Parts: sequence; structure tokens; C-alpha cells
Amino acid sequence: GTASVMRAFIENNLSQEKKFHKLYYMGPMFRYDRPQKGRYRQHHQLGVEIIGDKSFEIDAEVIDMLVTLFKRLELKNLKLLINSIGDLETRTNYKKALLDFLKPNFENLSEESKARFDKNPMRILDSKDERDKKILKEAPSILDFLSDAAKKHFENLLNLLDKLDIKYEVDSKLVRGLDYYDDTVFEVVSEKLGGAQNSLGGGGRYNSLLKSLGGPDLPGIGFACGLERILQTMIEEEVYFPEKEGPFLYIIPIGEDAKDFAILLAKDLRHHKISVDIDLNAKKSQKSLSLADKLNAKNALILADDEMQKKVASFKNLDKREQQEIKFEDLKNFIRDKFYKL
Repeated sequence: GTASVMRAFIENNLSQEKKFHKLYYMGPMFRYDRPQKGRYRQHHQLGVEIIGDKSFEIDAEVIDMLVTLFKRLELKNLKLLINSIGDLETRTNYKKALLDFLKPNFENLSEESKARFDKNPMRILDSKDERDKKILKEAPSILDFLSDAAKKHFENLLNLLDKLDIKYEVDSKLVRGLDYYDDTVFEVVSEKLGGAQNSLGGGGRYNSLLKSLGGPDLPGIGFACGLERILQTMIEEEVYFPEKEGPFLYIIPIGEDAKDFAILLAKDLRHHKISVDIDLNAKKSQKSLSLADKLNAKNALILADDEMQKKVASFKNLDKREQQEIKFEDLKNFIRDKFYKL
């Protein structure tokens, strides 16, 4: 998602409007790699990107947003992992040290890690293979190679997270799965899910990505999370899902005159932001009232032949099962008053 947002940012010359942007996106994504449990070929992703500020305060704001999202969803057993992969100077020095460490163990690495050895050895740190994990236990820590600037940025960020009372665990092997990150990287994992697919969301800083795509030299940071993985975790943790809210008013018009009246009434009420649905195929009020219950409607309004002749509508509160007759001339104000008292 991030690369697509950056391309859209460049193509639409958004940097000409201002240098600082807060953006979000949500939609379907597709994976090239093999689908697994909780990791589908097509999935839906929510992401946030902040462009134009490289301060540690912005890092903390983005991390706090991700953590708060999961708290509001009432997810538990979560852990925030955080690391710094430093700047270019840091990574250049660290890659050399990591290669020197891995060379004697090359033949014992997984096939995937062997393929990464020359292309991007830091990605080996992200391996889920148990053989690789065993070897990497003794690997040098990138935190020992941070440049002065990268070290200061990371220390300031951790101090701010402490002040914000955001619990975290520094994981020196966390590099994330994409190559454009630098400095701060983070991930929220579920201890409930366990296994290799336990990440609910994560992200990091990408200060050079825009420029590498031909855009302006502006820093950025963001996160993304898969909605299916979040829903899977909520289900496994038995998080309460609220019932879908039904319409405030369900109109039951029986007869052509009643149907015309109902359509005009619904239009007026909807313009006042009152949710209304109409049973345009109503034949019997009792059957339509059952349908209103299934739709979780709060109230029903019955307009049959008798009501149309008397110009009186039957208003029924479906929760309390109370019914009263309202004159047509008072109907709009009556329904609005009921709605705004909620």
C-alpha cells in the first residue's frame, strides 16, 4: 500500500500544495506469495502514511495510533515490538558484520536465507525458519552499530513512548519485510495467534522512498494492518461484535396512495439525517412488522387504507411494543422529536 500511495503522491504533485501530509487508505490488496492461514491471496488493508516530518515525535504519534486502534477493538494479549535499523551508514557497517557472522554458517541456513545472503542479508533476520532462528541467536545486534544520529533518534523515541505509557519490547532482529525502511520499525503481534502469522500490523520510517521513486526528497513514516487478520483475532478472542444498527423508522404502506405518501415522507426525513426504510411490497402489516424486526428497526409506521382515509398513521415502537396514532399534519415533527431525543 505504501508504494502505491507514494506514486499517487508524486503523480498528483501533492508536495506543491504543502510539505506535510497525513494520509490513509483502505482497500483490497493482492499477494504474490503462497497463501497461508490468516494470509490470503486477496486481503483488505488499512494503512496510514505521514509525509514531510522526520521527528521522533511523529514516530510516537503513528505508533500510538496503531496501538490505540487495537485497544479500541478490545484486543488483548498484544505486544508492541520496536527496533531501529538506523540510517545508511548504520546498515552498511552492520551488513558487513552480519555477513562475517553468517559465512561460517552458510550451509546450515534455509534455502530462502541462502538466496537472501547476497541480495539483502538483513532480511535473514526476519526468517521464521527454526534453523535460521537458532543460528541468529548469536548474531550481532544492529543496535550496536547505530550512528550517533540514529541512536539519538531511537533513544528519544523510546523515552517519549515511556512518557506516553506505551509498553514495548525492543527486538533487535525486527527488520520488517520491505527493503525501503530506515530508522524506526515496529510491529504489533498477538500472543493469541502464535506462530509465524502473528503480526496484526506494523510499519516504519522510509525517509528515502519518495526520492527513489522520482519524487521530492521528503521523509515519511506509516503503518498497515490486514483487516482479515484483525477479524480472525477478534473472533478467537471472542470479542463482542455489536449488532448491525437497523433503520430508525420502517414504513409499511399498504396501497398505492399509502406508497406515494411513504416515499415523500421518507425523502423529507432522510434530508433530516433520519434513517428510513420502506416495504414497497407490503401486503399485510403483521408480515411487514416481522420483517422490520429482522432488520432491527427501532420503529414502524403503518399506513393502510383506514389510516389513509382518516389521515392518521399508526406509529409503533418495536422495542417497547407501544403503539399510538399520529395525525398526518403532526407526523414529521413527531418523528423528528423522537429521533433527536435519542
